[in-house]
Amino acid sequence: RHLIAALRLEDEAGGEPETGEDRTYEFQFLLFDLDTNRVPSAVAIANVRSIGQIKFMSRGGRVIGVSDDGLVFSVRVMRSQDGTLRWIPSSVVSWDAEHGKVNDFVCLPESNSVATVGEDGSCAIWDWLPIDGSPREGFSGSTESRPPVLSHRVMVSSGPATRITSSASGDRVITLGSDRVIRVWDTRSGLELVSLPTRMNDLADVAMSPDERYLLIVERGGLADIVRIDP
Repeated sequence: RHLIAALRLEDEAGGEPETGEDRTYEFQFLLFDLDTNRVPSAVAIANVRSIGQIKFMSRGGRVIGVSDDGLVFSVRVMRSQDGTLRWIPSSVVSWDAEHGKVNDFVCLPESNSVATVGEDGSCAIWDWLPIDGSPREGFSGSTESRPPVLSHRVMVSSGPATRITSSASGDRVITLGSDRVIRVWDTRSGLELVSLPTRMNDLADVAMSPDERYLLIVERGGLADIVRIDP
């Protein structure tokens, strides 16, 4: 059991930037082992304006984060000889994923891929290719620092794309946006499989059942709907 905390480090001048100034900061990520009293492992992430979300990708042993200026960053962890997880500082990498804010992202199960959606209405799927020729990476893999490659980029909304989630297998992603259309996509081909307009006004979230036959759609006001989709 672990906890990740992000701490923004101020420069010597301190204070907040003037309005309209694009200012970046250095963040320190702390990795706490909740089962011990060890000092947390720390790693620095530089030149980041802000941090919106952080998620753990178990398949590649990566922590993925996004900012409001389209940047995605990744840092790997490895298990040390005493069994604890530690950052690999040399593995820090960042790349421009979206034109504008990254509104949401999902780490795809059973793969080394991450999917992002942004203000321009697009969805991008990024793949880390195997380092050593093997089909999978684990905690003991290479510490090489390299960004993923863009597999697909498709338009998923006529307005900003606000939410993305995936099926249990990772073969499908489900997107929703300000146009109130829920779409299901094939992550391997980038083809749209389902387009489902909805009358719900303020969509909050969507999820797919494990058998990929149903969608759970939730409105911010608390209304929920279950819709069956074609297999």
